[in-house]
Amino acid sequence: MLVWVFAFLFALAFGALGYGSGAIRMLVALVGTVVATWVMQPLAGLLEPVAAKVAADNIALQLMLPGFVSFIVVWLAIYGLGFLAHQPIVFHVKYNEDDATREQFGRMNQAGGLVIGLLIGLVVFLMAGKRIYAGGYLTAQTTGEGTNEPGLVKLGTALRRSMSGTPWEKTFGALDRTPARFFEVSDVLGLVYENPNVLEYLRDYPPFYALEGKQEIIDIASDEEFMGLLRDKAGFSPVINHPKTRAILANGDITTALLALDLNDFSTWAKTGVSPKYSSERILGRWRVDVASVLLSIRRQRGNIPPAEFAAMRMALQSFLSPMRFKFMPDGRYLLSMAGPAPQAQAAEAPAEQVPTAGVDPGLAARYGLGRRGGPGAGGAKPGVPGQGGAPNAAGPAAGFKFELPKDFGGDGTWERTPEGKYLLDGSGGKNAKVEGSFNELGRLVIPVPWVKGSMVLIPSN
Repeated sequence: MLVWVFAFLFALAFGALGYGSGAIRMLVALVGTVVATWVMQPLAGLLEPVAAKVAADNIALQLMLPGFVSFIVVWLAIYGLGFLAHQPIVFHVKYNEDDATREQFGRMNQAGGLVIGLLIGLVVFLMAGKRIYAGGYLTAQTTGEGTNEPGLVKLGTALRRSMSGTPWEKTFGALDRTPARFFEVSDVLGLVYENPNVLEYLRDYPPFYALEGKQEIIDIASDEEFMGLLRDKAGFSPVINHPKTRAILANGDITTALLALDLNDFSTWAKTGVSPKYSSERILGRWRVDVASVLLSIRRQRGNIPPAEFAAMRMALQSFLSPMRFKFMPDGRYLLSMAGPAPQAQAAEAPAEQVPTAGVDPGLAARYGLGRRGGPGAGGAKPGVPGQGGAPNAAGPAAGFKFELPKDFGGDGTWERTPEGKYLLDGSGGKNAKVEGSFNELGRLVIPVPWVKGSMVLIPSN
């Protein structure tokens, strides 16, 4: 119903303008309508910097204003030229024709202006309608009843909703040339808007693994005000105009990654929790080390280990391996990081000195670096920091057991699945940095470390 009201208002406004202006001026205005429509997009690009300043706090207005102003300026300029064409003819009829001719000319001029005005009104209405058809589709998906929206956004949203299921929707849809991707993105945003609980799990969708470390994403996740807007369904304008959203849109890496998403797969994942595209790749996700399984693998491969020595080994590996976190991403990269403060930072706060270690023989404590500030038992085994030259190592100051990864294995690396179904991890591209892992029957990722007669065993981590 609302669309019909606006169609009537357009017809009334342009019909009245045509009746008052006359056929001559409205013929020029019709040409102006065609020209203004043709040059609107190029001119809008030139006006975008101005719109960004004028409507700095309203992204929707920034998008609409350049095109609207371009059309109005060009149309009015050409409409003004119609007076130049109108005047000579009017003067001729006024001073060279009889009264009957002048009266007949006046009626024809008004009638012709009315018809041409209605035609111009139809063209402008269809042009405006197809833009509301596209832009209103997004706001209709992300705007609820009673949300705090500017008047133009409310009007566009109401018009778009009133089109649904009517012939107007088919009419404007046939005229619209907006890429299908826009409507797919709008559907996904609408899905998230209607199901805000999905926001709590977005970090678990594989393509988002690489984004969660971006400062803009961290800022959003820690901003209670912004997250409250999303959970409370505040609507399109409060969210899109928020500084945190602006920061996201200004980051080219993030926007590129978001635009590259498989939206059908994401929608399925948001609805079911299962990604058809990535569910078959078992290695994707976040992993931590299962220290108990690592110790078991060492005991199996090394044979009997005296209880006291095994206790010292357990304490050393617990300190060394527990903080390690692996994150395998869909693009074939992985990240190795340490959860919590870096041990070497703690060690630097106090000089190394011997402290008692209950239940462990002093000789074993020395071998595994236990009970010594700066050793693993004190959180100071000085493992290499991922991405800063070298991999973490667990070793005592004396010759003995070492659990270490290859020298350059750590930080950022790559992974690939072999034809046999195993996974080759390359920490630096060097020959000595490659290790091969596979999944066992319990679904754990086992990475053999033969030089220490043991294996890294990874289990899923949040």
